[in-house]
Amino acid sequence: MTEGEVIYQLGFLKITQEGLVKGLLISFRLFILILATSLLTLATSTI
Repeated sequence: MTEGEVIYQLGFLKITQEGLVKGLLISFRLFILILATSLLTLATSTI
């Protein structure tokens, strides 16, 4: 679990500033990976 300043808490679920930043960075990296593989697939001709 990520420690840090709690932004929002709903029951046992705590959203922290550091956790939110880490989540956004992971989402951005996944988006870039999908974009790169799509571009590679579209730029490669089929046999």
